[in-house]
Amino acid sequence: MLSKLFSKPVNTNSFLLAEGLVINGNIASNVPGRIDCVVKGDIMADDKLVIGKTGNITGNLKVGNLVLEGTVYGNIICTGKAVVTASASLTGTIAAKTILVDPEAMIYGNITKYNEGDTIPILGTNNNYASSAEKSVLQSPVIKMQKKQQVVEPASNANSNSWF
Repeated sequence: MLSKLFSKPVNTNSFLLAEGLVINGNIASNVPGRIDCVVKGDIMADDKLVIGKTGNITGNLKVGNLVLEGTVYGNIICTGKAVVTASASLTGTIAAKTILVDPEAMIYGNITKYNEGDTIPILGTNNNYASSAEKSVLQSPVIKMQKKQQVVEPASNANSNSWF
């Protein structure tokens, strides 16, 4: 049933961020993509974005269409269709033109209608021209994960110039 919502053929130009990656920084894309890894940063995607079951995002999202199967700690603005599946967890506000939420999904925040023609600010900025819905999305409290960094040094081995 959910696949009918996104039955448009996928552009051959797309991206996949596979499980096991950890990305510290913002992502911007104008092609469809799938994220199955950990991302600590904002994501702006003009096209369809799938956050897979192993995807874990700490940051705000501004997307065209969204399928959320994983975890997001942040606010989402979706200018098209958003599908929040049973395996999804969202801590934050989602504003979408059209939204379908599975009854098993976990949403700790607000769901807001995104209206056609609303001005979309750049996430994380203070934009006085933002609509009231966008302001509520951008100003909603976000759970911030405690930053804990660990630096791993390669084992010292005089005969090796490689990590492997």
